[in-house]
Amino acid sequence: MSLLDRLQGNAGGAPGGELLARMRALSGDDSPANRAAFYQALLGANLLVPTSRPFDCPRDESGAATLPEGEPIPLVTVENDAGQRAMLAFTDVAALHAWRSAADHLSLAAGALFSIAVQNDFDAVVLNIAGPDGGDLSRREFSMLAQGMLPLAEGEHGTQALLAAGGRVAVAPLAAPPADALLAAFRAALRRNAAVETIFLFRLAVGGSHWSLAAGFCMRTRSEPERQAVFQSVGDQIHAALGDDEYVDFLALDDAAFRSEVQRVGMRIVA
Repeated sequence: MSLLDRLQGNAGGAPGGELLARMRALSGDDSPANRAAFYQALLGANLLVPTSRPFDCPRDESGAATLPEGEPIPLVTVENDAGQRAMLAFTDVAALHAWRSAADHLSLAAGALFSIAVQNDFDAVVLNIAGPDGGDLSRREFSMLAQGMLPLAEGEHGTQALLAAGGRVAVAPLAAPPADALLAAFRAALRRNAAVETIFLFRLAVGGSHWSLAAGFCMRTRSEPERQAVFQSVGDQIHAALGDDEYVDFLALDDAAFRSEVQRVGMRIVA
């Protein structure tokens, strides 16, 4: 379940600065611009993480915990009837106390929190479980955020994404040629979408994360609705060519320097 599946908006709710303002804007209008602004604000925030006991550790200048390497954190987690586990996080003390008034907790930079969620194989991160403003981040969402990517639109086998401001990005050639079926699907998608000039396949790593398969799109349009339609169409087209555990990140190659690097190392799809 993605954040927007159960996002709650309440303008009269807990105090909270830019992050809650972005969350409320997103609950009112699920646009790519609002998603990007929310995720960017989220990555720039410190979040409160409840612990089952007091946990002392050094703090940085923002107040976020600097975790000792290799020492487990006594996290408080929740689990649903299907056995899926979620990590809890809160935007501020008021939201934490709405859930439990005397909870022990740590303040963590959001990126570090999402990395912990990935490492511990959580299925979701729940923001402000007791409201008044909150929602769930899916594993795909927090995994991409941990890499410094902003997931704008999520599909079954593809996600439209932006690179977060200040994110460290590495691109590389494919480790092996793509499967014939996947290549044929991308070629067919290119022929069917006049708004796409060309597509490049490459490997992407953000913020020192693992390598993932990415498709970079050189677009003939700047219209967000048209781009959304393109990504949906391409995702539908390649769906059958991907296995259950295979995924492709979709990125529009708008930044000239990034586009040049992708063109240098990527495999160009020719219709």
